[in-house]
Amino acid sequence: MTDQNFDPLAERFAKRIYGSEKGEIRLAIVWQQLLDDFPELVEGRPLRILDIGAGMGQVSLRLAKLGHSVVLTDPSIEMLHRAKAAFAEAGFDPSQQPEPLLVDIDSRQPQFVNSALQALPAAWSGQFDLVVFHAVMEWLAQPFEGLDEALRFVAPEAGRVSVMFYNRHSLVFRNVIRGNFRKVQSQSFKGDEGGLTPQNPLLPEAVKVRLEAKAIDIQSVTGVRVFTDYMNKALDRSLDDKIAIERLYCCEQPYASLARYVMYNGRTHPEQH
Repeated sequence: MTDQNFDPLAERFAKRIYGSEKGEIRLAIVWQQLLDDFPELVEGRPLRILDIGAGMGQVSLRLAKLGHSVVLTDPSIEMLHRAKAAFAEAGFDPSQQPEPLLVDIDSRQPQFVNSALQALPAAWSGQFDLVVFHAVMEWLAQPFEGLDEALRFVAPEAGRVSVMFYNRHSLVFRNVIRGNFRKVQSQSFKGDEGGLTPQNPLLPEAVKVRLEAKAIDIQSVTGVRVFTDYMNKALDRSLDDKIAIERLYCCEQPYASLARYVMYNGRTHPEQH
């Protein structure tokens, strides 16, 4: 098993994930929870932010609009091209693709780095006020080693991290509802090669243990799409209605533990570093 690169899947990903109603709900829940947990994103000084596996840059673009210094990394050059186009359309002047060691992490202009997580510079360690690590772990051959790599970039004092991942509990629940008993009994949830189902769905409990072992104080556990993926497709409710009901229960158990994605937002615990 190898890490997934989205170059051959970028078009499908853009349409089926980011360009769908589910993608809009995901972004709405993620963004509001970031603002709830880290009010300094709006009220404080500009932060150094690293978005690992940034994809098309939806979250980073919103952060940049708030005045923060944002570095986007992704192993897929196709995804980064789409991210740069979105930033340009929003009025930013994306830099030419730099070599990682030449990136100015304090620049007010967004920086784009075409690199795998494992190849990011050691010089960046501990240099970022916020590390965003969304929907990456489940595409890695070694997801927990990848999480460890991402966490080394978080500032040891007053650092912040947001980790979101594809939830194994959701796959079990959804497959049982659909009658795929054999799949559940086999415990084989890996997506098909070339498909958009991740290769390593994760147990929230295991991710929580790893974060705490790395001295992260978890502030919130958020379910991203706790209901949407189970709704009857014929249900005639507006996008705003769906987002509102998701927001109402996204941080409540047992609902959060059955969401399609789970997000942990937390801060570094300096006494343990």
